[in-house]
Amino acid sequence: MGDRKSPCVGCRNYIITYDRKMPYGCRVFQFQSRKSPHLVVYEASGKTCPFYAKRAGKKSPRGL
Repeated sequence: MGDRKSPCVGCRNYIITYDRKMPYGCRVFQFQSRKSPHLVVYEASGKTCPFYAKRAGKKSPRGL
């Protein structure tokens, strides 16, 4: 995959867990994994994730 970011990083359903053995997770599919969730979904279904939902951007402070 190279140095590209996982598409999950921009998804609102993506979570980072406190479990060192399973650091990544997906709220929609309710799982934790060692791999990025998009890889797990692709390996299981052969399709890209149908529940990708863009994360809302951070609001900038007033006056900036």
